[in-house]
Amino acid sequence: MVGFRPPEEIGAFAKHIPELHAIIGPDFTNGLLNIFTDKTLTSSSIKAAYSRLMNAESSVVSNLVEALKRRLTNGEKIIIPPLKNYILDTEALGEIFIRLATDYPGDVGCFSLFFFNYLKLNPGEAIFLEPNLPHAYLSGDCVECMASSDNVIRAGLTPKFKDVDHLLRIIQYEPRWGSALKFVGLTKKIVPIDSDVHTSDDQEKNSIKDDTSVMSEIVTFSPPVDDFAVDKISISDKDKIVQFSPLKSASVLIIIHGKGTLQRLHWDPLSTSNTKLDSHRSKYADNYEMPSAFVCESFEYDQGSVFFINAGTAFSVHQLQKNDLHLLAFRAYANVSTD
Repeated sequence: MVGFRPPEEIGAFAKHIPELHAIIGPDFTNGLLNIFTDKTLTSSSIKAAYSRLMNAESSVVSNLVEALKRRLTNGEKIIIPPLKNYILDTEALGEIFIRLATDYPGDVGCFSLFFFNYLKLNPGEAIFLEPNLPHAYLSGDCVECMASSDNVIRAGLTPKFKDVDHLLRIIQYEPRWGSALKFVGLTKKIVPIDSDVHTSDDQEKNSIKDDTSVMSEIVTFSPPVDDFAVDKISISDKDKIVQFSPLKSASVLIIIHGKGTLQRLHWDPLSTSNTKLDSHRSKYADNYEMPSAFVCESFEYDQGSVFFINAGTAFSVHQLQKNDLHLLAFRAYANVSTD
């Protein structure tokens, strides 16, 4: 769940779900349904309705959560008339509400499902969470990167300390469309190390072939902040050697799956010499010349391995020759200019 829904959606839920209507009441519900183009009025109406929910008597909320769960479990459906140009997927929301109410019995956060956008991210998709944008992870695995902070504020769906008043003061109440919240990365194909075609991209100088189901590529998720960016690195099991040129930022690399060796290199981008690789470093040693780079350290990696890579440090990844599992890794770093 992330960001507030458009007011007409919240109002429709509050009007047609009796348990939610019992908390929000007709005045706040009508306030949501009668908003048109005034953004200030929109945000204030959403804030008023959500504050009403979050400040409701806990025993009342608990009973109503259980009542709605019971109705849905017994086969009743959430029925919302079609909105202007679309129909809400109420069947999926009903299933999610049952799960939330089972995992967090009587929790007021269960009703947040009808205030926040529900997003389902597929593998490779991402979302950027701006400061003060309310959100909650419901299920599944993800890679999360955040700025250094100690200011997470909780208000529901958690056994941890809750600070409802503070959360209501700071969160963004501007409505969002769920589809607009997804964050698209920039895909860069990895160039074969034994190809005549090379890239000068500062993110990679890499390998291999195009005839595999998993393409060798880097997807960069670069949000509009300096704090961080994340690379999703996918390397085909056919592509055994990949070399990464230095970044201006230190970075953290985590291996999701794959097995092999990571080698830290001494990188000399100004050198004009073409030193052949030693035989222990590449199967291409007899017929391929590379820019000057020498192995300084070598580390084995496997699923769950994590590496800290200093700024200005080049490294290479060597997958096991008999490995049939492609490499999937994520690399996080400060979002500084590479110019």
